[in-house]
Amino acid sequence: MRTRARNKMTVWMTALLVLILITTGCGGAQNNGATPSNGNAGEQPKESVKWVHGIIVPRLDSGYQLMAKEKDFFKKYGVNIEYKEFDGDVSALQALVAGQVDSIEANPASSLAAIQQGAKLKIIGATLTGNPLLIYAKSSIKSFEDLKGKTIGVTAPGSMPDMTLKGMLKAKGIDINSVNIVVSGTDAQRYQALVAGKLDATAGTSDYVSNAATDGINILAYASDVIPNYPRFVVIANEQSLQQRPQGAVGFLAAQMEGLTYALEHRDEAIALAAKTMKMPANTPSLAQVYDEYKNKNYVSPKGEIPVEKIEWLQNLMIDLGRMTSKVDIKSIVDQSYRDQALKLANIK
Repeated sequence: MRTRARNKMTVWMTALLVLILITTGCGGAQNNGATPSNGNAGEQPKESVKWVHGIIVPRLDSGYQLMAKEKDFFKKYGVNIEYKEFDGDVSALQALVAGQVDSIEANPASSLAAIQQGAKLKIIGATLTGNPLLIYAKSSIKSFEDLKGKTIGVTAPGSMPDMTLKGMLKAKGIDINSVNIVVSGTDAQRYQALVAGKLDATAGTSDYVSNAATDGINILAYASDVIPNYPRFVVIANEQSLQQRPQGAVGFLAAQMEGLTYALEHRDEAIALAAKTMKMPANTPSLAQVYDEYKNKNYVSPKGEIPVEKIEWLQNLMIDLGRMTSKVDIKSIVDQSYRDQALKLANIK
């Protein structure tokens, strides 16, 4: 069964990459008139450089993720930023490989599989590296043993909720085949299905922690406590974009670092930004809960540190679960030079 799963995964990724490469090429997003780089990526650009960045649809953590854009730090570093939103890592990855965006902020899992199949990508930084997922369960489920025979909802096979759930089950010594894992829509849809009694448990973000007790839902465990090596968001860039506009990548990272630092130091502003993004009252308890959790659990990477060891751990998990057929040399796909230059550009020690 595992060999069959691996073969299917290989065929799927190969077909995806071939289709994208044939139809669109593997080039980065267009320069839109920006002056090509002279190779000195750490220098302050003389004019605005276009950079298109893909993100997963913002959530309650948008006070961190979008602060650089909100404060227009990109202009300070000579970057004309454009954000594009995607509903998940896979669609964001497709756009990145197709050259529709220059970089994405996503979980590295899908990108590792794509790189294994020949995609020309580099991991150049990180933003929110802590895994904010947890397992919500019916009140009658008190332990991982109680999950045996139960129906657990995830987003899709290979998605971060799916992989996180399986990683947590393995860490707790629970046979993955002893539970019924089903595709059940978005985080919000899965949580609602759990409250309605249509699911026994689900893996999702901590957005609903503030509601759980009132809804009669038990928080079984946090991923950050059970599998602390599972990373969340890294910055993955198209190699052609890096070659054509390295100053765009450096300026982008510098602005993101400043934005994350600012968010950590300005709680009220970050919560207000999340409220505006989500169209929620600023005093909604979940907004403060998510902000404080991210800060207290060190989910935020204000200096953009690339979690190489965590990526290695994730790759081993993917191989064990049949999502990859062999290892990728992580050091060969991580490029620290853009982050190093961004730190100097932003004068971050």
